[in-house]
Amino acid sequence: MRVMRSRNTNQIEASAYRKPLRASDALRVTLEGPSGERWTAIGGGRSVGDALAFAVASAPADTAWRIVGWADVFGD
Repeated sequence: MRVMRSRNTNQIEASAYRKPLRASDALRVTLEGPSGERWTAIGGGRSVGDALAFAVASAPADTAWRIVGWADVFGD
């Protein structure tokens, strides 16, 4: 079982964004708004960066979300 990673978006290494994902991979992404509100979204795509971007895009648009963590939905 993987531990959820928690980082500010600016601290995520470029290599983490480029890590390829299989078509069956999905990430559970935890987002936080400026007032402390939380949102959990599912993201997928060709890479971790694509999955994170998809998750942020699927969150309510009226909040400036930042990524605070993510984990595999289905595990290893």
